Amino acid sequence: MTDPAADNHRNPGLVPVQPHALAVVVFTNSVDMTWLRVLAQGFRHCFVFVEVGSDWIMIDPLSNQMTIRSLEVISSHDLASWYTEQGHTAIVTYQRYPMNRVAPLGLFTCVEVIKRALGIHSVWVQTPFQLFKYLKKENNP
Repeated sequence: MTDPAADNHRNPGLVPVQPHALAVVVFTNSVDMTWLRVLAQGFRHCFVFVEVGSDWIMIDPLSNQMTIRSLEVISSHDLASWYTEQGHTAIVTYQRYPMNRVAPLGLFTCVEVIKRALGIHSVWVQTPFQLFKYLKKENNP
């Protein structure tokens, strides 16, 4: 396996790729789209914050656009706690080392975007609740 940080042609002049960078995944009860109501209560949408250097990048894949924003320095615990206090579920995790194979095909959903951002290749993780259970199990084997 090659060192992803050394692969600068994919990341010219930017912050080096940081496998194992911290991430915070937030699960919400979005009910903007009626078809999302078939999903588990509290797990109808998800978005992610990924640590890049000393800042965070938020990736929120909405149905009509992908929102990407930066956030100033804050600890992963404080970030997760703030969303939990707002009534959401948040879990601290990390980016995995990139695999030397193509990620499995999947529908372009909030879950698929987060799986790609975190380097998760599980075809069985398709809903926000399944992603939550996957991350919870990974953190508590």
